Amino acid sequence: EEPIKKNQEENISTNVDTQSVSKQDKIDLIELLKSEFQLGKLDGAGKWNFIYSGHLIKKCGGKEKAATIIKMAAKHPYWSKRITKMQDVWNNCIAIANDYKNKKTDVVIIS
Repeated sequence: EEPIKKNQEENISTNVDTQSVSKQDKIDLIELLKSEFQLGKLDGAGKWNFIYSGHLIKKCGGKEKAATIIKMAAKHPYWSKRITKMQDVWNNCIAIANDYKNKKTDVVIIS
């Protein structure tokens, strides 16, 4: 048996997130963002949109909730003009959900 090296040990202890997101889920969310906001191409590098797509799914607690956030933002008078990349949705998903909190439709609880 080979002993655990220091950098491997650090990776084990800091990697507490075991939830994985499929590549197809990330791609689906990127395509949804493009279609909902009628964008031919998202701002930023494709790599970063892909990464933040996964982060958004994890932050929202699933692909369906993340998709609902994107749809809510696309309908919103403020957010519909300010989202140009997946990082924008990730950074503002709580604010987007809070804007709809007092309304009884399209409510998403993000834990």
